[in-house]
Amino acid sequence: PERAEAVIADRSVLEEAAARRAAELYALTRKADTAQYYAKQSARATTRLFNDQMLAERVRQKYIQDLVSQPAREGLFWLSYQAIVRLSDGQTVGAEALLRMRSPELGNISPTEFIPIAERIGAIQPLGEWAFATVRDQLAARIDRLPPGFTVSVNVSPRQLDNDSLLDLALATVREQPDVARRIRIEITESDIVGDERLARIHALREAGYSIAIDDFGSEYASLQYLVRISADVLKLDKSFTDRLEAEPASRTIVAHVIDMAAEMKMKVIAEGIETEAERDILAGMGCQFGQGYLWDRPSREFDRFLVPIPIQLG
Repeated sequence: PERAEAVIADRSVLEEAAARRAAELYALTRKADTAQYYAKQSARATTRLFNDQMLAERVRQKYIQDLVSQPAREGLFWLSYQAIVRLSDGQTVGAEALLRMRSPELGNISPTEFIPIAERIGAIQPLGEWAFATVRDQLAARIDRLPPGFTVSVNVSPRQLDNDSLLDLALATVREQPDVARRIRIEITESDIVGDERLARIHALREAGYSIAIDDFGSEYASLQYLVRISADVLKLDKSFTDRLEAEPASRTIVAHVIDMAAEMKMKVIAEGIETEAERDILAGMGCQFGQGYLWDRPSREFDRFLVPIPIQLG
């Protein structure tokens, strides 16, 4: 009996050791996979050593990935609106609809973090269509109180142009709610890949009557080639240029040439990220017609602030 008990005890020790070893191997494999993921994200062939921050970031990304897969979840996503202003007189002429995200666990999550994840896993299509439909419904419910010429810009990722889903939604809006469709501007995010199929869908949107804007112009990639290939009628100058206007003469020279070029191509220019009167004055002096930024307005969910007041009936 004593020998049997010893054998059982030895077996228990071995099983415990084996389980511990398996857990250690799993943890090591997970660390290796995490380091490999970061190495693959680099622009060039490289190796990366694992650290705890990598794992924390990957856990966070996986959590966000699970969230963006369910765009209809109540309270997870919403739209904030920021005014677009005419520089000559400060008049609000439109607004941009900005997609926002918040989770109880992580709090507010930046679009620069969740949108690339949504693009990578293919969730940007339903998410973008939800944003378009939300703007459409907001405008339809208030169409009689919108200021003359007031438009709302909806951001569209180039990934949304890989099939006809968004195009079908937009064309259906033109057929069924033409007054609403005229109030929507499509902002195409600057991208390094604009294939013929994507271009055909952009041109179809424009032919249907939508205003097309190139968003974040000058932020990355082959911007001039992008400008030539898309028949846009609005160019949005990236905030990175606005930020350097006061301090860098070279930036002012570049911006002046971009504005002149846009004028030659019959395009309007909206400068993003204007925060000071000096930035506004410099841009207006260069011929920029419109601006957007904290100088006038911070993004807010309150859309009704843009509406024409209802006259009070006396007597």
